[in-house]
Amino acid sequence: MKKVIVPLLLLVLLAFGCSIFGDQIRAINSITTISDRLFYMEYRGDYGLADFLKQGGASSDAELAAFLTKLFTKGLYKYEPPEQLLGCSTIAAQL
Repeated sequence: MKKVIVPLLLLVLLAFGCSIFGDQIRAINSITTISDRLFYMEYRGDYGLADFLKQGGASSDAELAAFLTKLFTKGLYKYEPPEQLLGCSTIAAQL
């Protein structure tokens, strides 16, 4: 009986994790190196724009990074930004 319960429990936990973090897992798997220190990532999912605007936006890069970290980790991780953040660019296109 125990031999069946442990794998079944692991399967349920894996399915639960994938259902909650599916968009994030797909985004991580899409990371591609374009050149030295330049990467591409595709994120398809809710990136929290409505919630971001509802909270009044952000007054700094650190606040934006903290908001996105909380959104993408479902609040399980608290981001402590360095004094100087790295840059990020976004290009969105509809196919």
